[in-house]
Formats: sequence, structure tokens, C-alpha cells
Amino acid sequence: MSIAASAWPIANDWLVGRAAFDHLHYHLPAIQRFVADWPAVDLVDYASATTPGYHLVCAGVGRLGNAGPVALRWIGLAFTLGLVGSVGGWLAARRGWTAAALVAPLLGSLYVYSSGVWLLPDNAGWLGVWAVLVLALRRPIRLWGWLALMLALVLTVLMRQIQVWTLGPVIVAAWLDAKPARDHPPMSLREVGSVLAPTPRRIVAAIGGVLVGGPALVLLAVLYAMWGGLVPPRFASFHASNFSPAAAALFLSLIAGFGVFFVGWWWKGFTTLVRARRALLFAAVTVGLLAALVPHTDYSLEGGRYGALWTVGAKLPTLMHRSLLLACMAPAGAVVLASWLSLLDARARWVLLASCAGFVAASSMSSIAGQRYYEPMVLMLIAVLAGTQPERTSRAGIVGPALAGMLLAGLTVFTLARSGSMDYPEDPRGTQPFVTPIASPAAPP
Repeated sequence: MSIAASAWPIANDWLVGRAAFDHLHYHLPAIQRFVADWPAVDLVDYASATTPGYHLVCAGVGRLGNAGPVALRWIGLAFTLGLVGSVGGWLAARRGWTAAALVAPLLGSLYVYSSGVWLLPDNAGWLGVWAVLVLALRRPIRLWGWLALMLALVLTVLMRQIQVWTLGPVIVAAWLDAKPARDHPPMSLREVGSVLAPTPRRIVAAIGGVLVGGPALVLLAVLYAMWGGLVPPRFASFHASNFSPAAAALFLSLIAGFGVFFVGWWWKGFTTLVRARRALLFAAVTVGLLAALVPHTDYSLEGGRYGALWTVGAKLPTLMHRSLLLACMAPAGAVVLASWLSLLDARARWVLLASCAGFVAASSMSSIAGQRYYEPMVLMLIAVLAGTQPERTSRAGIVGPALAGMLLAGLTVFTLARSGSMDYPEDPRGTQPFVTPIASPAAPP
């Protein structure tokens, strides 16, 4: 289905919308320059703010045949097929035919689709994130699993440096494998104490987890030394002067928005918390309110707050740069997340909590809080939660995910159909010169 939906836009070199703009002005020129300079590629100052793994793979494969724009787009599509296929396969092994409904939102997402149709490194990075998460959730993690995690971490950071946060859940998994948390009410103070209690075995295991991430950290350190920062020099001024304190608000709000369609999966956890864990619900609401009310949460191109949800929020009331929409959705998202996590075993719960915290922390350090960089992570998190919880939902719980997938697919078609052009005079990275693609890249001999 992904191939069929992507065939016409790729074959006709269709270029519309924000993703196509980035494709044409950043990632395509970077890949074509790598093709032209191969193997002596310049990894210091190329036309992308991300680590060069995606561009190197596309350029390397492109040199084996046709390195024209259309051929390169087919190569880039492989990462999206790998992402959707791995998520769907993992879910199918745990939920059977229900996996088709659970993976539908990921298939329908504008941001996942765009990164497959145009040359964007996003899905390559998300594929690495997915691999790390599902490997970290395995229990026990044997030698081959640790080696696979080491490789996955390296490849993930090579695709997008911001995903270095994935080392966090790996360390938490190692920590809890050394000594499992005791059986306490989910996310209670007693469980927190049991999870955090240091023991010699846990400390040694955590050091081992850091060592597993060592090659990825060395890779990032080498690139940092080459660039003089965390991004190539031409993007340094923009990314060094901005950060995104509204990251948590957007993350939780998206969980609320998509969580509505998965209510059949987390409702039991919510009713249990209402009956017996109201303090946890209060804490979740408080966290959500703080996330939405402390930073500015209104639409702002200059502040990097743009995308679907930010645009909707801009049409509703704001007060002192705080969006009423996010002020309602972020607390709801925190409740949905707490309810869902309460259904998992302690190890899975804390590995995923570490994943959420790591993702939000890393995203806060980015200059852009665009929905494009959050939605796929939220959809993958929801897929993991649905596939990890011990109890299956009823058939009625499948309708919501399927409906979400159809609505997202419809929104994708509508958005791209009305885009019409790539005229973006106010690019948020406007201080950086656009790069003209190489007109007619020759196929390598």
C-alpha cells in the first residue's frame, strides 16, 4: 500500500509542500554533492543540519546506478517501507490481524508519508528509534541483543544526531535487568524508590549500558569536533540561538489527540487510577498544566512552533502567548499516558517513561518544535503501548485506530492537494542560503 501511494508522486517527480521544499533545497543537493565527490565526500559543510548517514546511503546506492532525483527518491523510500514494515510486523506478532488497524495511523500520517515520497532523513532516524525501543523492551537482553543495540544506536545517531536520547532507555533497561523493581502500585513513591535504589549489580549494568552506547557517543563526538558544534557550520547560527521549551506541551497534546482514538486500549488503566490512584491523576494533570502554561505555546514561525496542531491553536484564544488548546490537551495527554503506562509491567513502564523523557529533553534543545518532528514518535509510542500491554482490547477498540488512520490519510491528501507550490519565502532557517541542486547528475561509471 505504501509503495502504491508513493509511486505516482515519485515517478512524476511531484514537488509540493513543505517537505518537497526541504527535499529540493537541502537534502537533494547534499546527496547529489556526495555522489559527485564520492568517495571523498565533505562531511563538514554540506546542505543538511542532520548527521550524514541518510545522505551517504542514498548517494552510495545511487552511484551503483542512476543518481537522478527520481531514482534517489526510490532509494529513500526504502527507509519508510522499513519503518512501516517493522512496526507492522512487530505488532502482528503480538496482536495478530489487529496490527493492521494499529499501524494505520502511521501509514496515514502526513509526516511519515512525506519523508517517504521526498528525500528527507526523518524516517531513517525513526526506524533507528523503533529498533532501539523494541530491542530495549526485550527481556532478558542477551549478548546478541546488546550487540544489536550497539549497532542500532550507531546507525540511529548517524541518521539524526538528535536521536542520541535513545541511549537513555537502553541504560534503564540494563539497570532494571540487573535487579527488577519490586511489585508496587504503578508509579507510586514505593515503585519509584524501588526503581531508583542503587545496588552494585545495577551500577555495573548501567556502566555496561553506557558502553553499549559508546560507539554512538564517539561518532557524535567526532562529528562535533569536525563541525565545531552539533550541526554543520552553515546551520550553526540558527540552531545555536534557539531552543523549544514547549516540547513537552506539544508531545503531551499529541498523545491526547491520538489517544482519543485508542480509548479502548487505555480506559481500564484510567478507571483503575480514578478508583485507587487519584493522587497520580492529579500529578499527571499538574505536569500537563505546567508543560502548557510555563513556556509560550502560541503559534510562532520565529519560535519554531508551527505545524498542524499549532495552526489549529492559533485559531483559538490565546492568553499571554499561551494557547488555550494546548492548555487543555497537554493535561489530558498526561492522563492518557499515565493510564496506559499503569497497565504495563514495571520494566516496560520505566523503559518507556525514560524514552518519553529523553525524547522531550532532546526535542527541547532543538530550534524547531514542528509537529513533523513529534507526530511519528507519538504514533510509534502508541504502537509500542498497544503491543506491550498484557491484555488485548475488544474488537470495538480496533475501530478507533482504523478511523484515525483514515482521517490522517484524508488530511494528508487534502494538505498536499491544496499546497500547490513550494513558495516559502519565510523559511525558518532563512539565514542559511539555499542550495541549488546539481542539474543533471551523471550516472557513475
